[in-house]
Amino acid sequence: AHAPSTVVPATLFAREHALREKFLRQAALLRRVQPPGEKCGRRHLVCAPAGGWIIIRWRPKAAAQVRLEDAMSGKVALGVAIAVGSMLFAGCTQAPEPAPVADSEPESAEAEQPAEEPEKVKVYDLLKEDITRIPDLTSRNLSVMGVKLGDRTVEVNQNKLLGKPVGTSPLGGLYRSAYQDRAIYLDFDKQTGRVIAIYVNTSLARKVKGRFRSILRRGNLELFKKMFGPEPHRIRPDLQTTSWRYRRKGVELIQTRSGDQKTYTFKLVRPRRS
Repeated sequence: AHAPSTVVPATLFAREHALREKFLRQAALLRRVQPPGEKCGRRHLVCAPAGGWIIIRWRPKAAAQVRLEDAMSGKVALGVAIAVGSMLFAGCTQAPEPAPVADSEPESAEAEQPAEEPEKVKVYDLLKEDITRIPDLTSRNLSVMGVKLGDRTVEVNQNKLLGKPVGTSPLGGLYRSAYQDRAIYLDFDKQTGRVIAIYVNTSLARKVKGRFRSILRRGNLELFKKMFGPEPHRIRPDLQTTSWRYRRKGVELIQTRSGDQKTYTFKLVRPRRS
């Protein structure tokens, strides 16, 4: 006669599929697995070892029942029973994990916040104001004949003060156009059509307002450092060219030698963080 059956109730894990895989791996140890037949539906697995059997019933979002027959004999059957019992005990003792409500709330709050408006920056034109008297300048604060970084091509073409370009040439991913008898050069990004660099040459110095003329005419490095900082990054790509660059301010002074003559170019680009 068989010993009385032992019924162990267990709460089904929230992730039913993962639990089912664990039971299947343990049942495979019996090496005699009977596929679903007349005595068990699609959601039952019947394992028939030498001296007994195990039935595992799967019921979604409900209690699962595991019935162990004490008549099972052998070391393999005992091992399976211990493994199944330990998994059921863990399922009964572990509390279900709470839903991640706290993580979803900040995301929805951020989505509801209105988009921030772009910061308004006051812009000073080199031909209208003495920029040497204005503190904390960056390239974002400067324009030349009404043109500033980020302007669209159509806006530049409509600028009557700047006039028509005297020449345009492609350079990799940009176009470079010359204005005002080559006193000003503008770089346009090919993809966005926006101004990404402005070059102001020595020949425009006569139109520039205030003491900044001395920077373009004579390369007044002392005044340049007073405006933008005491330690620019000095670069010398060749024997004829030397530049002083402030990456975080987006400004650069370029000196070019041609025999005994020196010319200077004031360059504006987008400020860099490093």
